[in-house]
Amino acid sequence: MKKFLFALLACTLILSSCTKYEEPSKDEDTTSESSKIDEQPSEDESEETSEDEYTMFDFSLLSKEELSEFITLGQYKGLESEKVVINITDKDIEDAIKEILSPKAKWEEVKDRTAKEGDKLTVDFKGFMNGEQFDGGTATNQTITIGEGRYIDGFEEGLIGGKLGETVTLNLNFPENYGKEDLNGKPVVFEVTINKIQELILPEITEEIIKEYTKDKCTTEEELKAFLKDELTEESSREKLNLSKNTYWEKAVANATVIKFPENIIEEYVQNYVNYYEQYAAMYGATLEEFLGYTEEKFRSEIKTKAEAYYKEQMVLYAAMYEENFDSNIVESEYNAWLENLAGLIGTTTEALKQQYSVETLQSTYIYEKFIDYIYETRVEVEPKEESSEEASSETASEE
Repeated sequence: MKKFLFALLACTLILSSCTKYEEPSKDEDTTSESSKIDEQPSEDESEETSEDEYTMFDFSLLSKEELSEFITLGQYKGLESEKVVINITDKDIEDAIKEILSPKAKWEEVKDRTAKEGDKLTVDFKGFMNGEQFDGGTATNQTITIGEGRYIDGFEEGLIGGKLGETVTLNLNFPENYGKEDLNGKPVVFEVTINKIQELILPEITEEIIKEYTKDKCTTEEELKAFLKDELTEESSREKLNLSKNTYWEKAVANATVIKFPENIIEEYVQNYVNYYEQYAAMYGATLEEFLGYTEEKFRSEIKTKAEAYYKEQMVLYAAMYEENFDSNIVESEYNAWLENLAGLIGTTTEALKQQYSVETLQSTYIYEKFIDYIYETRVEVEPKEESSEEASSETASEE
């Protein structure tokens, strides 16, 4: 649910503020992947921007007739939607119990087996390109938890099965968009010596832990499992329902046809985005391409695609609202209840939300969600397609 609501907020935020992106860490490991484009901001970052504040095009100001010059709606009501099916397994419950116990877990050194998924290793490594060590590719007493995904593909996985004191050779490739021109897409060999293997040991479940988690609602493990099943069912229901709504809306947007975009709005946004990142790169004494790790042409193409997708969605939203004579007036009591619910789901307060987001952003998100709920009610439910165990596993991982 959190992801869905953040996605809603992103609809009004992602293209409207280029000054809110996280500053990349200067202390990242060479083998750790980082994306400098899609990261989110911290509050105390530099806010250097161009002198002229960029203003997003507001389609809500256009009339129905004016919007029709830019977008042709396709079918957006009565679309097929798979039924939401909830299935909480024993493994789901066991995993939830492990999550409850994990804050109280302790790392213990093991010496009688090889490294496996989830282990924490202390290693030394050297990186070689064309037979020679390269800058930043060497580290000693480095801590790596297998499965965290902090290193380039194949690095952590390649240590599984490694023995204490053994040097493992990994033949890998840096990602194409790693972020450093001399490393992007290049083959690399790492020699990794395993100095220590540690395993996370979970404590036994106790009545005290159970009562603490359930706020005295349960005292036994069986009661806890029933409690968790209800909790997981509710959470899964919310997640899958909102994923279903999101999928429905994506179909509605895909069915529409863009006639044209208002003059220059895509170009202006792309240029604004480029200007911002040029300023950001300059803070590091780098050019835009050096900072990104790839060409400006590719960067412009990526941003153009994002801008077109966002603006198309906005045009479909307002055109469909006109078509339905949808009442977009804000009812204060309903809006406040929505805000409280949103804050609770995200794990914050309504005051914090109001400080983080503008009134316009929150109200736009509220109307956006309200309208999607409205058209989603017209769906035609169909039985879900059978999915392979591999697909199910992938979906579960993506929701975590």
